Amino acid sequence: MDANEIDKDMLCELTLRWARKALRLFPRWELAELHSEAFIAAMHLLQRDRYKPEKGALSTFLWHALPMDVRHKYRNANGERYLTDVDGKRRYRKTEFVDDTIASQAQTECPMQMLEPKPTTTNVNQQWLAARLSGFGAIELRRRGMSYQEQRANAERLRDELKSKRETR
Repeated sequence: MDANEIDKDMLCELTLRWARKALRLFPRWELAELHSEAFIAAMHLLQRDRYKPEKGALSTFLWHALPMDVRHKYRNANGERYLTDVDGKRRYRKTEFVDDTIASQAQTECPMQMLEPKPTTTNVNQQWLAARLSGFGAIELRRRGMSYQEQRANAERLRDELKSKRETR
């Protein structure tokens, strides 16, 4: 399909309707961002002649084709890559690339260390508390080996300790 033959207003309306319906599947994106990605993906699909008018309406085609293309963009934008797993299957995985060269250079150039909030509790798992203070969520901690029950127990201990400190004031 030629780019001149595409009714961009109709395509914009279709992708906007799709974005409104699919917004809950992409929680880290706003509606405008999702709509933009859907419109770009739809244009690519149409320019690559993936749409066959004799098989169905354009809206039906887009409703089925957009989720895969937009989901791939969404996962790439949020740090997931389509990699071959250890068992030989291709899966999306969140990968972290850790390189401490910048940190080691900063320490040699500037002897002052960055101030970090220090945990002041005694009954709580210090690793859990440090991870939570640095922004790790429950899912990330679960991936790193700490069960949800263990996390909940640590949170309850922290809550109780803070509550008792407030009452003694």
